Amino acid sequence: MSGGALAPPAGCTAGGRRCAPGRDSRAFARPRTTRASQSAGDAPRRDASVYLPGRRSLVDLPRLAAAPDPLTPEERRFLQQRGALRYAPDPAFPPFEFFRADGRVAGITPEILDLVAAELNVKIEAVHYPTWDAVLEGVRRGEVDLLGTLTRTPEREAFLSFTEAYLSVPNVLYVTAASPWKTGFAELAGRRVGVVRSAGAHAWLLQHHPEVVAVPVANTAEGFRQLSSARSTRCSRRCPSAPS
Repeated sequence: MSGGALAPPAGCTAGGRRCAPGRDSRAFARPRTTRASQSAGDAPRRDASVYLPGRRSLVDLPRLAAAPDPLTPEERRFLQQRGALRYAPDPAFPPFEFFRADGRVAGITPEILDLVAAELNVKIEAVHYPTWDAVLEGVRRGEVDLLGTLTRTPEREAFLSFTEAYLSVPNVLYVTAASPWKTGFAELAGRRVGVVRSAGAHAWLLQHHPEVVAVPVANTAEGFRQLSSARSTRCSRRCPSAPS
């Protein structure tokens, strides 16, 4: 399989690619220690327009400025005392969140957070960690106030407070063109499957398919590199899908 082109197997069901059972619901999360109150506004508005960094906002900012404050006095005092909120994106998870070559954060989640920041009149600063695993460690050390595009798991609920899900994405397996894989995980017993370390898909794979050999990688790009060089026989990741 060395040097073989990456290609999806036949009979795909999601964007031309075969999906593993189940879907991940994506939400925002923050460390439990930074909770202002049980009534704090946790999620972006469901009918919100997206704010594009560096462009004219789709939001009518003068209208928002004249609108009643959506926060309680207690919540507003908390944010004023807190200062800029530290947001740590996955550094390599396009199109959801990633850092561009010029060091600026980009993606769906940062655009939503730009809208939230404008509507609440707060500042959100991106903090750059080298890997997703390092992001989670930073949260545990109290270095981060906010995460985005996060899968809710029992382990993470122990130290994070989650919003309602705002996006749903399927788990997907990528294989090389020469792969004999056709139907499902039953054929993968004993095979090496690359998955991003500490991602929701990693925990899901370990729990639901212990028969495969999970190979943790730093990010999706590394997983594809290992797949193309035959260091793993499959690569599991998420692909964008319509919200559900």
